[in-house]
Order: sequence, then structure tokens, then C-alpha cells
Amino acid sequence: MRYASLCAPVGGRGNAGRLCFCVWTAPGMQLAIHQPKVSSRSQRPEHQYSVVQGGGDQAPGVFDSHCNGNRAKVSAMSSLQGTSMRRSRKLPASRSRGRVKSAFNRTYRLALSLAYPVLCKIERTFRVRSNVALVAVWHGESLLVVRHSYRLGHALPGGTIRAGEAPVEAAARELCEEVGILTSPSDLVLLRRWTQKEGKRWLFDFHPPKLPDIVPDEREVIEAQFVARSRIPTRVRVMLEQPA
Repeated sequence: MRYASLCAPVGGRGNAGRLCFCVWTAPGMQLAIHQPKVSSRSQRPEHQYSVVQGGGDQAPGVFDSHCNGNRAKVSAMSSLQGTSMRRSRKLPASRSRGRVKSAFNRTYRLALSLAYPVLCKIERTFRVRSNVALVAVWHGESLLVVRHSYRLGHALPGGTIRAGEAPVEAAARELCEEVGILTSPSDLVLLRRWTQKEGKRWLFDFHPPKLPDIVPDEREVIEAQFVARSRIPTRVRVMLEQPA
């Protein structure tokens, strides 16, 4: 298959322009264009084209290139005699992987939003305690806050400390997993530590040398942004002001 790029004038003196389109043809076929003369301005110029096959058979089609404002209507045949005008649409591998990843993320968010209330109820019923490490990422006077897919409101990036893991290591790991910020545990400074009925909490301060690139994982975290100190959500402000 090959294609020809066609351009035709449209409109009158006050609304002139050119209409371009592509036509796919098979080997051994020729494309002929016939442009009839228009005697009156009120008449619509019609450009007739035909695809000529080896035996001389023609499959004509007509496209109307009359321009009315910014609109131009084109109509043509979708198939030719003995020749198919269809092309197979095959998505690139990158787009296909992107769609699969997007579908997986949506499924993960749905499962997490359903499981989170159940896990909270189990923890309250059996008094399960979990230790959590949080990170306050500052850029000047702005603080990084995130919004999770499984609960309402904003919070600080962070998560549960795994067995045998130091709190500062858990903070650096969660920062990378949730918002894509790579940092060394030595760059995090312990701000405060407190205990509540759900377990122990560690809050670390992090001041990157430049504005970091934020990439939410789109599973647990669906939104991440820096907010001015005066616009810090109340829930996050309570964490920052929590007594040691």
C-alpha cells in the first residue's frame, strides 16, 4: 500500500483556503483528480476523484470542499472495488504498556480503598499497634503534602515501619515509593517522636537543595503538591505541632 497527499482550494475570495488529505492506494493503482469549473459563487465547488485500477475500472468518490466559516465537510468512499481502504491500527508497545499500567493502578486503588476500613477496624478491635515514619519535605516556606487514594484529606508522606527496619530508613523508603524522591537516610533529621494509642510515630525533616521532581505512585498517593505555610491543612499542622 502507498498513499498520496492531496491539496485542493476551498472557499471563495473572502474565505479562501486549502484542504489537504491523504488517500491510500494499492500498488498498480493511479489516482486522478477532476476539478470542474464553478460558474457562480453560490455553487459549491466539488472535486471529483477516482482510483483507476489495472483493468480501467473506476471507483469514483466526491468530496465537498465548500468552506463555511471554519467548517469543511469531506465525504468519500470507505471501500473501493476489489481494494480495501482499511488499515490495521496497532498501538505502539509503550502505549499498550501504559494502558495496562493504568488499569492495574485503578484496580489497586479500588482494592486498597475497600481493604483500608476493614484493616482499621481489625486494628481497633484487636488493639494492633503499628509504628509509622513521616517526612516533612520543605522547599523554602512551602511544605509537601499528599492525598491518599484510600482516605480523605491531606497528610505527610510516610508509612509503616517494617520489622527490623530503622525509622529513618523507613522514612527514606516511603518517600521514594510514594512521591519518587530519592534521598539518603542521613539527609533526614528527626524532628520529634510521640506515642499514640495506634502506635509510635516518628517525624523527620528534609530540606532538599533544590525543588525535587514529584512523581506520585498513583496507587497509594494520587496527588502531591507543595503548599505555603499559611495554607497547610489542619490535620498536617497538628502533626507538625505534636509535642515530643
